[in-house]
Amino acid sequence: MRVAFKSFLTPSVAELEAAWLSDDSIFIFDTNVLLNLYGFEEQTRTDFFATTAKLGGRIFIPYHVGLEYNLRRLSVISNEKKTFRELTKLIANTEKKLGDDLEQLRLREKFPQLSEFANELRKSIKVPLDKFSKKIEPWNKSQPDVRSEDKILELIDGFSDGRIGPPPDQAWLDELYLEGADRYANQIPPGFRDAGKDKDSQRYQATFIHNSLKYERKFGDLIIWKQILAEASKGNARNVFFHH
Repeated sequence: MRVAFKSFLTPSVAELEAAWLSDDSIFIFDTNVLLNLYGFEEQTRTDFFATTAKLGGRIFIPYHVGLEYNLRRLSVISNEKKTFRELTKLIANTEKKLGDDLEQLRLREKFPQLSEFANELRKSIKVPLDKFSKKIEPWNKSQPDVRSEDKILELIDGFSDGRIGPPPDQAWLDELYLEGADRYANQIPPGFRDAGKDKDSQRYQATFIHNSLKYERKFGDLIIWKQILAEASKGNARNVFFHH
């Protein structure tokens, strides 16, 4: 059973360690791995890039991963920066809403002593809210901005330089779309769960053009998968680690 159905089994710790250290292994990062770096704290990013430095020339970036990363990079940076704006707004609104709600109860007119307790409550709440606001400031400053220098991009360039796969041609893409339509109809992975992307016009652009090539977004995962297989079939690659 173990030999005939090896693909169903989880590798042992020893097998994983040997594959990790082997020169015959390639390490591949999905688009989301690269984009998620903009939402991680500094230490997590530092650990990630320290790991890529150890992997060295064993890293491979499928061309479509690089394309998706560059297409989405600025919007991801903008959304992550928005988190801190929303936090600041939430703190300000929390304090204001409490004050407004207490004023509507007209406690000063009805229950003066209770109004004093309410004022003490407002003051006591303001202290931790102000403290939290100050905690946010350094995080906000260190978070990349669409108008600032993108140090994360520079570091990604560092480990991906010379390790990005070749671009496809339109004939290859068109053939893949025909195969993908059949695979998705029969729910054959990878990527069939993305079939709805061509219908969700508010979130996704069903097709796009880059370098005169027409891409169908719903087949993105399948394109990446095919590019991984093409790379793995070259040279002496015996193990493939795909981080997604």
